[in-house]
Amino acid sequence: NYSKRKVRRVISKKAMNSNFLLNYTRTLRNHHDHLLLSKIWGAKQRILITNAYFVPENTLLRALVGAAKKGVRVSIILPEESDVFFMPWVAAYFYRVLLSAGAKIYEYTPAMLHAKTIVIDDWCTIGSSNLNHRSFRHDLEVDYIVQTDDARAQLLQDFESDIAQSTEQRLEDLGKKKTWRLLLGAVILLLFGRWL
Repeated sequence: NYSKRKVRRVISKKAMNSNFLLNYTRTLRNHHDHLLLSKIWGAKQRILITNAYFVPENTLLRALVGAAKKGVRVSIILPEESDVFFMPWVAAYFYRVLLSAGAKIYEYTPAMLHAKTIVIDDWCTIGSSNLNHRSFRHDLEVDYIVQTDDARAQLLQDFESDIAQSTEQRLEDLGKKKTWRLLLGAVILLLFGRWL
């Protein structure tokens, strides 16, 4: 039993030093969480996020708002339509606080968006993690920290290309969204937030 625990600790330690962000233990989940938050809080220039299921926990939301308020470019691309039909309604619940802080939010319109990429200054990841409670606390995910300048440049190019095919969400236009969708999104978040 002792040797199994020791082996698990060694494996977790190696995983934390890997370019792959794994989350099959609580330690690795916490490491991934703290790494992302520390990168956001330390951002100097840009935080560019593409995500399919955007339901940020309070710590992540505060970090993004804080970065936007200090002048970091915070741009987020989310799906206009989702394979989980109510997810855009839930995500829209967070628009007002982010837009008020100076973040930019775009809804991708040409097709289903299922990408999960993050660019924070020159640190970039691509993988399977959504920015929601399920990904951080329950689902098994894997993300990769991009290592080459060419790959980072391609991610930046793809992000700007996706923005060009997206509709920017503006604070003054939020009232024009279907009110029943916003209300349903808030109710779903209130009742089922721990499972989203």
